Amino acid sequence: MRFAKTKAPPDGFFGLLAFAIIALALLSGGVGFYRHKAQQIGVDQHRVIAAIGLLKSGQIQSWRKERLADASATARKSFFRREVREFLRNPNNPKLRAELQERLQISKKGDIYQSSLLIGVQGGLVGQVLLHTERSAAPIDPPARQAIAQAVASAEPVFSDFFGPTSGSTQIDVVAAVRDADGQPLAAVVLRSSADAFLFPMIQDWPLPSHSAETMLVLRAGSDALIPHRLRHQAATAPRWRPPLTNAALPS
Repeated sequence: MRFAKTKAPPDGFFGLLAFAIIALALLSGGVGFYRHKAQQIGVDQHRVIAAIGLLKSGQIQSWRKERLADASATARKSFFRREVREFLRNPNNPKLRAELQERLQISKKGDIYQSSLLIGVQGGLVGQVLLHTERSAAPIDPPARQAIAQAVASAEPVFSDFFGPTSGSTQIDVVAAVRDADGQPLAAVVLRSSADAFLFPMIQDWPLPSHSAETMLVLRAGSDALIPHRLRHQAATAPRWRPPLTNAALPS
């Protein structure tokens, strides 16, 4: 019986086969390494963003605590309360008026606050500006009025909502009630800040070079997501951008 002879592989076959196997192994390893590095980069970026988010959250909390502490310290000083009580009894006393005016000026802490106001909360003086540090009396907008009412009803100082003209400076008040020895409200101290001067720049700032990083302060306003400041990479947006909550394409 004769067996058919098998042909030997051509010259170089095993070399090509070995090369293909090695190339496939390298390609597979490269793809795996790329996926691992891409995943690691994503994890690292998430950690960086989370760390910056915690940093900004801490800065905002510190800013809030400082403002609340300033309003509380001013309203609770015994000599300030005594002067307010006497001023309400005799508002035409020039000495009392000058002393209180000086106290309000000191409460501004230089340029930290845009203005400092003393607001009436009793009888026919409710909501009236009794004294102020500016050349003309600053208007008491609805958010400020609401904050004054809340401060009078509360034992602690409170913040107002953001307010101001759409194209102008956005402001925010912190309000504390001035009380007599029995805890009855005599007046309210309003420390007014320009959010555009410090708070909004602090929110918009990004500590690392980036062409896309964006930080927003988002408030809920009915069916909209209210962003009260201009965006870092969209300077043309209105300072009070109100995208609808139904727009699922926006993270806000």
